[in-house]
Amino acid sequence: MAPGWAGRVAVLTPLGVYLFVYPFGLGLLLLGWLPPGAGWVGGALLVAQGLALAAWMGLNFGPGRGLTAAAAVGAGAWLLEAVGVTTGLPFGSYHYSPVLGFWLGPVPAAIPFAWIASIGAAFFTARRVLPARPAGLLGDLLAGAGLATLQDAVLETVATRVQGYWSWAAPGAAYYGIPWTNFTTWFGASLVLGAVLHTVVRPLPGPDLVYGWLPLLLYILSLVIFGLLDVSHGFLIPAALATLLLAILYWRLP
Repeated sequence: MAPGWAGRVAVLTPLGVYLFVYPFGLGLLLLGWLPPGAGWVGGALLVAQGLALAAWMGLNFGPGRGLTAAAAVGAGAWLLEAVGVTTGLPFGSYHYSPVLGFWLGPVPAAIPFAWIASIGAAFFTARRVLPARPAGLLGDLLAGAGLATLQDAVLETVATRVQGYWSWAAPGAAYYGIPWTNFTTWFGASLVLGAVLHTVVRPLPGPDLVYGWLPLLLYILSLVIFGLLDVSHGFLIPAALATLLLAILYWRLP
């Protein structure tokens, strides 16, 4: 039976908001014309992406399983971030600025939604582009964790040095002042949260998902906007990484 209109509206409304604002936000950021105090728009767009991905899972796997999976990923991510920002473990020492808007305890409320979008987009993108997945679930989880971690490597420079969403207390870190423990933690957390997502939404359907392009679209748009901003601010390593990931995705897509 085809999914009802309510589920489609729940997906397309936050996605539409994100896609409408995206080109304007990209242009303003590239030109340096973003008005002071407008950083909360970035937080709102993170929420929109997370809501779109959560609604997409609800549409395809049933509202109960889809929303439970999103809530589990968001809650797990919030707990990890709350521990990280208050103790410096396991990511490394960092703190958030007020730029992203409302807070949920010690963590901006937008951050769990960002994790939902990142983990969901990476996991389902991995499932789409892996060749016949000979390694099965383990291959999906490893590839998804890798994609999520590489996405973070692309966006960290912009988020910290351009937008000021958060900052690291690791001035000697080789990768633009970002400690390697951040990326090892991202990989481990993505592996665990991807496994949680899979466990909740199982069994996974075949290739004909409703709006099956949505996770890949979110992943690609993230690489494009942060890759271009990396280039414009001289962060050539993450810019090259974004270009490489986009080329691989283009090569792997039918």
